[in-house]
Parts: sequence; structure tokens; C-alpha cells
Amino acid sequence: MHIDDDLLPRINRRDPGDPGSGPLDSGLPWFAIALCIAVCLVGLLDRDLWTPDEPQAASISLQMSRTGNFAVTSPYGRPHPGTPPLYYAVAASAIRLLGPLVGNTGAIRLTSAFWSIAALVATFFLARRLSGPAVAIVAAILLATMTGFVQNSHWIRADSALLFFVTAAIWMLAEVYLAGRRWYCVPAGALAAGAFLASGLVGLTFVCIGWLGLAVPWCSRRLRERAGSSFFITPHLSGLLMFIFFAGAWLLTLRLQTGAWHSLQWCRPTDLGPLAAGSELSQWFKPDRPWYYLRTIALYTLPWAPGLLLWFGSLPDAFLGRREIPPGRIFLLVWIVGSLIVLSVLPSKHNAYLLPILPAFAVACAEAFEGGIRGWCRPLFALWLFLCFAVLLALTLSPLSVLLAPSGLLRAALPFLQSISLRHVAAGLSLVLALRITFRRDEASELIQIAAITCFLYIGLASVAGKAVDLEIGMRRGISELAERIPVSERPGTAGWGISSPLRACFHYYCGWTLPLIDDKQRPKDIVAGTDPEFSSLLIVRESGSTAAISEIAGPEALVVFRAVAGRAGEMFLVRGMGGNKPGDPDST
Repeated sequence: MHIDDDLLPRINRRDPGDPGSGPLDSGLPWFAIALCIAVCLVGLLDRDLWTPDEPQAASISLQMSRTGNFAVTSPYGRPHPGTPPLYYAVAASAIRLLGPLVGNTGAIRLTSAFWSIAALVATFFLARRLSGPAVAIVAAILLATMTGFVQNSHWIRADSALLFFVTAAIWMLAEVYLAGRRWYCVPAGALAAGAFLASGLVGLTFVCIGWLGLAVPWCSRRLRERAGSSFFITPHLSGLLMFIFFAGAWLLTLRLQTGAWHSLQWCRPTDLGPLAAGSELSQWFKPDRPWYYLRTIALYTLPWAPGLLLWFGSLPDAFLGRREIPPGRIFLLVWIVGSLIVLSVLPSKHNAYLLPILPAFAVACAEAFEGGIRGWCRPLFALWLFLCFAVLLALTLSPLSVLLAPSGLLRAALPFLQSISLRHVAAGLSLVLALRITFRRDEASELIQIAAITCFLYIGLASVAGKAVDLEIGMRRGISELAERIPVSERPGTAGWGISSPLRACFHYYCGWTLPLIDDKQRPKDIVAGTDPEFSSLLIVRESGSTAAISEIAGPEALVVFRAVAGRAGEMFLVRGMGGNKPGDPDST
């Protein structure tokens, strides 16, 4: 089939010897690509669970690895058929294969890194189809160094899998509509099913928005050219059948195992997949904040946010000064604007929901910087580099930096920050290499230099700051210390009051204990008085910043046996009832 030249993306044909030819004239930046991969992997294997997002995903993955049931998710050990299982099934497999080597938590984090690196590859091929190989390499590097991408590639949650499947499915669709590879509809359907199995209907919605940005201009062109007989009907139907096959296989398995169609929570428009499933959603309901994601875009796309302003600023000239807009530019505009409209209309809002759109932002920034960094962007990037060096220096000299921290801010992390370890050496080495890149400007373009220095910043942060934060808010220590005070035989007699879903998931993940909860305000006092027919001890959580006394919850005679810190969740208090041998007594342990 003959493809018109104007349907295909145009590759930069400027003379490589021209100083203004673009960011890759010095050659393929292999060192920057290696640093991007390193950023996805550094700090994964020795980090604890952080609330509020990680415990539930980790609990589901661990339970799935133990039961071998990869179709039904089970937070706290109880079936929750409304959560799509794909991310957790892969994480459960990683636990079985890598758990004995790197630990269960490290194995799950490696799956997030795997999905993130795969998303970088998909972004490269998508950008290559849209704008050529030079822009494609830059787009992948820019995506890998965006703060939102780095943050989510290290978190245990299904968004990293959603990012890959959405990007890969849209790449396949771009091959169909921009290159005439009609049978790429089949893998596009399979990858769209993967997006559905990763995050439910919202994953399919992201793919459909990208499909509209490609299909509508393509159909319009076919109609203008009177080529209506070549709409690729058979390949499109084959792709649809592929989607139905994979998505339907899960739904049918779910039906056979649980017998529940009505409990599929991904059908609710207020939910956005597994992030919301089984958790308190009140903190994410922001129906009166339609501009919520503007701030998130600025933060998630750092340090490349100026590129978005350049790209959007070029749109008026593109639409007013040309008779025919390149299909790739129309597609990016529809993908970005359409996705933002959908996310803004939904009442449930979360920063991580923006992750599947980051590849579009990266490609737009790469196109904006195709001629290099210039104009008003230079002072902003100079400020960013100054911050990178200042942070790396502070991390390297953390024993001196902590002297400037407010008193009482750090507790568990203070001994680590006051010492010199291999992590501080890694931060110092990152600082030295970043300085070397700065003073050897002839080795790479300015854009690649900024990306490489940004990678060194992330490596330093993961080495020192990440460990300090983990020591402060990691959940294992507090959960394990408290669980050791309660014998396994007496745990069914202990109830929880004020226990959040993430904290409950921590007990299940670390101790294999599904903590029963109570919500009747009178029962804590009955448990302490020894008159409750079911429970003899009480576990109370006081949220961070709360001044509520334990006596207000359990009565003035409440006796706290043990107190532990639960990271961000606050303080945990084990209270025993009156009479008998209760958990925490010396004789009981």
C-alpha cells in the first residue's frame, strides 16, 4: 500500500554539523539512557512500605502469591472482585521467583520498575512514529527524568502497569493510522485489554482518547480522498475481538469463582481502578476543584515544564499559519486535552491519575526542544541546575545539613543522617560526576547534560533522603513491635479502633493477621471493662497531630500496655481489658 509523505512523520533533516541542529548532534547519549535505567532501579530493594497507597497493593500481591489465584484480588485476605488483577498477578509471580532473594517488598517494587522501563521503550517507539528517531530518544529521556515518572516508578501501585499498556496500545494504533500497518489493530486490542485489566474502565478510557486523536483525522482524510472502502474493517474487528477475548476471560473467570457481577467496582464512575478500591476515598473526592491537575502537571513534568509552555505556545501559529496540521500534533493535542477533561470532570482526583498522560507531555517537550534550549527557558534551567547541585551537596554533607533542620523533625533517621555511609559516598560521587558534566560541555548537548545531572539528583535523593524518609515513615518496625506483644492465639480477641485500610493491610502483610474492626463507640469501653463478649483487648490508633486522649475513647480506666509509632498513620496503643490474662502481660508472652 502506498502511504502519502504527509501522512508520515518528518525526521529532522538538518545538517548534523550545524550548531542549531538539535539535542542529539553529539551522538547517541548512551550514558544518559543508562542513567535513566539506573534511576528506575536505585533504592528499590531496601525500602519499606509507605502509606497510604502501598500497603493494600502489597497485601493483595502477597495473598495472591500464596493462594495462586491470579484472577481475584484479596486485600486483607478477603476477596475483592472489583479490583483488576493484572498488576498484582505479575507482582505475585515476582514474589514467588525473586522473594527469597530480594524479599517480598523488593520483588514487588521490581515489577513497578519493570513496567516503567517498558513504558519508556513504548514511548520511544511512539515518538519515533510521530516525530522521528531524534525526537524519540529525547522523549524517552525526558519522560524518565520527570519527577512524576520517577516517583511512581518506585511506588507499589498499579499505575506503572497502566502507564505501559496505555502507551503501548496507543503506539500500536499510531502504526495503524500513521503508517498504514492495518494488522497492528490486533496487538492494539490485546494491549487495550491489558490497560483494562490493570485499572478497569479508566485504562480503557485513556486508550480510547488516544484512539480518537488518531482515528478521527485519519477517517476525515479518507473521506476527503474518497477512499471509504479502505477503512480496515476486518483488522479493526480483529482488534476488538482480541480485547473481548482477554477482558472477557477475566470477567468470566470472576463470574465462575465469585458469582458476582454486581460487585465489580470498576463500573463506578467515581472510582479510578485499584488506587481507590478498598480504601477510604473521602480524601480523593474533590468535585469542586476542576483545575486540580494544573498544579500537578507543573510538578510532575519538572524540570521540563517549560517545554510544555513552548509546545502549547506554538499551536496558534500552527493552526493559523498552515492549511493542514500534521496528524501527530493533532493527536498529541487530543490525547492531552481529552484526558485532562475526563480527569477534571471526575469527582475523584489523585496526582497519580495523571501518570498515563506523561508520555504525551514528554513527546511534546521533545518536539519543543528539538532545536535546543533557547530564550527565556535558559534562566529556568540554570535555576534547576543550581538546585540540583545544592541538594546533592546537602545530601553528601548531611551530618552538617541536619544541624539546620527544625528540632524534633527527625527521630529514627537522625543517627543515619549524622553518620557517613556508602549512601553518602554515592551522593558525593553523583555530585562529582554532575560537576564533571557541567564543565565538559563539548561532550553532549545542553539538553542531555541537564537530563544527566537530573538523574544524578534522583540517585542522590534515593540513596540518602529516601533512606531517611524510610526510617521515619516505614511501617515494618512499628507493626512488628506491636504484633510481638500479642500472641498469635490471642489475636482473634483483639479489636481495632480507628484503623485505616492501609494500616490494616500492613498487619495482614507483615503478620498475616486480618485485624477485626469495631465502630460502635460504646464497645471500646466495654472491652476495657471486660464486659465485651467477643474481644478482650483493644488496638487504638491516634492519627498524627491528634490530641485525643486514650481515656476519651476507652474510658478513664484504660491501661496502655504498649505504644508504637506507625509511620504516617500516627501512634498505636495496645489497651488491655480488665480481668484475666490479656495480651501484653508478661505471663502471656
